[in-house]
Amino acid sequence: MKTNNDFINYFNDFYNEKITFYSKFIRKRQNKQILKTIALGLIIFFSIAVLIYNSNDSKDFFNITMISIFAIILLFAVYHVNVKFTKDISSIVINEKILVDIMNFITDDTVYTYFPENRVGEEYLSQTNLFNLDLINYDGNNFTYSEYLNKRIIFADINLYTAKRKIEIRRKNLYGINNIWITRKRTTKDIFNGLYFDVKLNKNNNDLIYLIPNNLNDKLLKNKILNYISYKGTKIELENLDFSKKYSVYSYAENQSRYVLSLPLMEKINELDKLFTNKKYIIFRPDGKIGIFIENFTISNILKQDITIKKGKITDEYLINFFEKINNIYKIHDILDLNNDLYS
Repeated sequence: MKTNNDFINYFNDFYNEKITFYSKFIRKRQNKQILKTIALGLIIFFSIAVLIYNSNDSKDFFNITMISIFAIILLFAVYHVNVKFTKDISSIVINEKILVDIMNFITDDTVYTYFPENRVGEEYLSQTNLFNLDLINYDGNNFTYSEYLNKRIIFADINLYTAKRKIEIRRKNLYGINNIWITRKRTTKDIFNGLYFDVKLNKNNNDLIYLIPNNLNDKLLKNKILNYISYKGTKIELENLDFSKKYSVYSYAENQSRYVLSLPLMEKINELDKLFTNKKYIIFRPDGKIGIFIENFTISNILKQDITIKKGKITDEYLINFFEKINNIYKIHDILDLNNDLYS
């Protein structure tokens, strides 16, 4: 497991030069945009100066002055938006490169990433039998897979949502004529938006086992999530009451579920909950894989972070924070798949 100190040493020894290049790339694109805005400003000011010089009427002079003030305000607004937009686009481009660099460092191997258009296959996702994809819509992006400690890890952003068209018919009697208005309004509701993580663990089990988070909000919303879950099985009561307060367990194989969800494994899941405090849906599959849906944690949000630059270089603090977020994804494997027997 790589640590912050490992990353700092790597940065100081090998990565510093590359980060300097990334910083110059952002600065260069920003400077180009600044020069374009300055050129536009000079054209505007020259045009205004000519108009003022040729103006003999006080009324014309006043109008030109007001137009000038408006033009200056507009120029500053355009400057701010353009420079901010350029920085945001540049940040995403560089963040994608930093993300790949960090994953290559963590895994000591080649990482295959598909930003942002590719997603986990719908058929593959449906094999988890968690969310009913016949009832909800699925979008996704930032599909990534890599070899890590001789295991293939897959993760990607996914968004599951419902979409409805609301039709309203209103009748008004106007001079004896029935007028009908039809309003079509498309409404969406997020069912899940976050990261899907997938890796094969040490031992197989014979059936699908689901850990569904117990959440007061879901109960208040009449089990918003549970309405769209497609798994089969019955609720399994565990002896660990504290764990049962956090998760409900569903499966047809009660004895297998109790065997898989041993006290050591429940302690590891508690450790995972400390690493990601977000709501999680956990699935143990018959093929030995574990699938984890982590709500409100996405690669997209990481890529959209504003790069902080001081003294012409991306800050160490920014890189360490970036590293920690990505490293935590791989820590899921380290927590749940230790060298000893996972389910003993």
